[in-house]
Amino acid sequence: MIDSILAWFVVIAPTLFALGIEVISEEIRKSGRWRVGVLCFGLLLSGLTWWQQSRERKTSAREREEAIQETAMETSKRVTSAVTEQFKQTIADQVSQITDLKRQLEVQGKDVSIIKGSNFVTGKNPVKVEVTNPANHDSSSPKINLFDEGSTVHNPTAGKHERTLLAITDKPITPVRLIVMCEGGLNTVGAGILGSKTLMGGGGMKTSQNTFRFSIEAPAWTPTSPLVLNVYYDEENLGMCSARLE
Repeated sequence: MIDSILAWFVVIAPTLFALGIEVISEEIRKSGRWRVGVLCFGLLLSGLTWWQQSRERKTSAREREEAIQETAMETSKRVTSAVTEQFKQTIADQVSQITDLKRQLEVQGKDVSIIKGSNFVTGKNPVKVEVTNPANHDSSSPKINLFDEGSTVHNPTAGKHERTLLAITDKPITPVRLIVMCEGGLNTVGAGILGSKTLMGGGGMKTSQNTFRFSIEAPAWTPTSPLVLNVYYDEENLGMCSARLE
């Protein structure tokens, strides 16, 4: 309410003052009190204009931050649904493989104990699947993989374009200290932990045209709770993006 009144006043006040000059007699306008009054009114109007602009900047910054948080939450819900469906399909495939293996062994007349002691069931020698990493990668450091989920929720306040990245780690990380880099330049990055509605501590800031740094104190980033990154940018092509821990 006060912002609307203030914005209206700083616009209409100069007009009212000009009209007032026309109706005031020449004798009053030549007096010393009139000059002091004009000076005081000018200072008051300048102060109110500065106050109105300051409030407007704070309001815009708050609305932009709320929009980013809302977008991150919406994206988190969508990605949660997609990941859940992927896990369901994986479990169904594994159950089907175990069922086929049991049927084959029953036909051949083998004892069920063979199934119980197999590597497939016990997990002693699972099939090794890993993403190729640089030769100098430290085996004790977490491996981070980025998956492009495309554009999910458009937010023109943060940027003309948006891309959602799903960051997967093979080890729990807390607190999170991450640097996101994109070739085409970026405006800001909204972050959230998949499945978590709130984030504790931390913050983010743009450190260069292509780099954004942020931190999350809690909850932890784990293999079962991926990190959702909403990258906002103005260029037509964001280019390749990467992420690394500090």
